Amino acid sequence: CLLFGFADSLQSAAQAAGVPIAPEFLLALPYALTLVALVGAMGRASPPKYVAKPYEKL
Repeated sequence: CLLFGFADSLQSAAQAAGVPIAPEFLLALPYALTLVALVGAMGRASPPKYVAKPYEKL
């Protein structure tokens, strides 16, 4: 949430400052940064230790 809000405010500030970047790119910036952050977090995640082992009732 914090990253999305930061990117959204950055997009608004860039448009107000007249940065010569396509407005479509600036509008997509918060969503793209959020996707990059999610992909980065998923790359470090590992599955549970016993995910592929059958359950043996004692």
